[in-house]
Amino acid sequence: MNKVKYTIMGIALFVYTLAVIGLTTMIITPDPDFDRNTTLTTEEIDNMCDNREDVGF
Repeated sequence: MNKVKYTIMGIALFVYTLAVIGLTTMIITPDPDFDRNTTLTTEEIDNMCDNREDVGF
């Protein structure tokens, strides 16, 4: 009986850990739609591309 109790407690702890990780990820990860409506000029895009080429991307 003791083994069953520890098995159930282990599974519950595992599920609880996954829930905490998922909730933390949802809170920390920014909203992908937040920057969708920003408009960049062609010059800003060229500057970003130049900066990426400088670091090797």
